[in-house]
Amino acid sequence: MRRMPEPERVAFIRALAARYGCDLQRQCRELIMNWDELTAMAMDPLCSIGAHTVHHYELAKLPEADARREIEDSVSALASRLGRVPRHLSYPIGDARAAGPREFALAAELGMASAVTTRPGGLYAAGRQRLTALPRISLNGLFQARRYVDVFATGAVFSALRANAASSAPE
Repeated sequence: MRRMPEPERVAFIRALAARYGCDLQRQCRELIMNWDELTAMAMDPLCSIGAHTVHHYELAKLPEADARREIEDSVSALASRLGRVPRHLSYPIGDARAAGPREFALAAELGMASAVTTRPGGLYAAGRQRLTALPRISLNGLFQARRYVDVFATGAVFSALRANAASSAPE
């Protein structure tokens, strides 16, 4: 499904859900925070709410105007409901097929102070040059156990991987 164009993928998932009696809207309502919960969280001074698009499409698969609108509409909706404009973005899915240089540029053009991918890695000084293409520790799928959180939060694994990559690079 990840290789399908976005409109086809969305239609396929909706048809599959309907075929097996899965109410996608109900599932979203049960799993995703509602506006009251989000507003309460946004009131905490230690919390920042960032944009994530409206439909969770893989932005790289959309025409540029549609990708821009997904980000803009997400920012507008959050600003309207929460009373402040989000300054940060998290790309849906966030891997290299879902977000790339065009999307990084769009985020910057739309005023995002930063944006995160789901490409694993730590934050290093070089990241200052690409604030709309930052790595993110993705705790999903197989990586939901507390021990992974503890290891990933130290950044040690990413530093080790970075050092290994540098030492194995051809000279």
